[in-house]
Amino acid sequence: MEIGKINFIVDALLIITLIFVAISGAILFFRDAGIIENLYGIKMHEIKYIHNYFGIYFIILSIIHLALHVKWILYMSKKLLQIR
Repeated sequence: MEIGKINFIVDALLIITLIFVAISGAILFFRDAGIIENLYGIKMHEIKYIHNYFGIYFIILSIIHLALHVKWILYMSKKLLQIR
């Protein structure tokens, strides 16, 4: 598989997991503030599981993303810091 397709898939999955983490985090935040008590019959511990698991997926995908771009990161770091 081409590196461009792999980058696209990893980045798309990163966005999807970020959305799940953000939405579930907001729900948990508002629950703790007493604004939300029940969400369409979904129990709060289920939302916490979703938040935690997608958070783990996000971390794993972020590591993969950084590994795929390590050459670019090193190149730009050297260029910006003017290291030869």
